[in-house]
Amino acid sequence: MQLRSPWREIGKRMWLMLRLNMPGARFWALCILLLMPPLASAYHPETGHAPLLRVAISQYLQCTPSSRLLADDEADHGTEHPADSTATSLADSMAASRLLQGNVAMDHGLGFSFSGEGLRDWWRLEHDDALRLPKRLLHWHFYNPDQQALAKIGLIDQSMLGLWQQLQAGWVANSAPYDKLLFVGGLAHFIEDLTVPAHVVPVYHGPTAVYLEGPRRLRALVDYYVAARPDTGAMIDDAIDSWPVDTAQLRRDLAADKNLCAQHHASLLALRPDHATSQRENSQPSWHGLDRLRDTTARQTLVLLQQAIPGCPGVYWQDFWQSPTPGQYFGRYAMNQPLFGEAGDVEGASGARCLMQAADPRYHAFVALLHRQAVLADMVLLGWFEQQQSAEK
Repeated sequence: MQLRSPWREIGKRMWLMLRLNMPGARFWALCILLLMPPLASAYHPETGHAPLLRVAISQYLQCTPSSRLLADDEADHGTEHPADSTATSLADSMAASRLLQGNVAMDHGLGFSFSGEGLRDWWRLEHDDALRLPKRLLHWHFYNPDQQALAKIGLIDQSMLGLWQQLQAGWVANSAPYDKLLFVGGLAHFIEDLTVPAHVVPVYHGPTAVYLEGPRRLRALVDYYVAARPDTGAMIDDAIDSWPVDTAQLRRDLAADKNLCAQHHASLLALRPDHATSQRENSQPSWHGLDRLRDTTARQTLVLLQQAIPGCPGVYWQDFWQSPTPGQYFGRYAMNQPLFGEAGDVEGASGARCLMQAADPRYHAFVALLHRQAVLADMVLLGWFEQQQSAEK
């Protein structure tokens, strides 16, 4: 997987400097690392996260024609839509753009300007640290519900749980519906991340100079990979991160599912607590339902990995991302065979083999399943927040 920028060549030179212990190498490598967190993402923001959320928004509005999640939030900017607004118009609204802004901010940062909305956000938003880029250095985007006891190492939270909780706090702290959407978009980003196998197994991918952040044992996360692929450079990238969303096909597949909306409403209903409590009696919502969605989404991805590759009994999708050994938070890529998306023989744990092509349709079909899962989970997320919004009125 090639980098989309000069980072690869910069990384090669920096890696050599670090290996040779050249003067100033650690300082300059850390400076580069500070600039690189936006690249250490799951789905790429423009070709992955944003298209997935756009599809989820439009599909949610089609399944919930009476939704006011986006229509009411326009009123905060003086452009409230009428009650008979179409799903298409709402999906293209300023409120939908606000959701997308929060979504990509988890990789790019919310940004700042000396005028307009950027300045307004800087002064007005409360508890918005999770949307700001510096948080990325010590708060990563991985998550396995069964590995959380091993997630922290020094000052580093290798999981996204801390950021998840900060986004929840931001949603509570900001009263304007238009501003709340930023935090909903950020949470949708993490829901989508949970459909990336390397994020839930998890298997580290990101800057190769990651050990400069703290404990030297972080070096083990990258040394095995770089030893097998010396031309890696500054970043370890996972093929699924950069796999573009086939939006047109995804929309067709969703439209062909006649039970989609019924399943969506059933999934949303399943998030309700066993005993209903009026939100008016509480200063903030109970997050149990949303946390259940987070864990369920992660586990669904882990279940997909247990499926055999079609036509290859004994070889599973899990064989591309090896599970962590006891006491370790991260697993590893299988470096003695092709990585996901590459051509060659893939060997299963039992010794069975599977010949894959570089443009193998089985790769595409598997990623399409992940993208569909991301959209369905995003739809439930949007529905859950609409319920909270309605309860506050």
